[in-house]
Amino acid sequence: LAAAPDGSVWVSDPSAGTLLRVADGAAAQVTLGGAARALTVTPDGRVWFELGGQLITLD
Repeated sequence: LAAAPDGSVWVSDPSAGTLLRVADGAAAQVTLGGAARALTVTPDGRVWFELGGQLITLD
């Protein structure tokens, strides 16, 4: 679970291999194909997570 500067919340769903983003009145899903770990959002809004031993960012 990670909170972003824009007020949205990101959650990893390892059983489905997805990241979920919930914002005021909206939701989105990013399919990863694996379980994301070490989820965080930096002050500039970038989402970082570990997947399969690699550190990955979403822009």
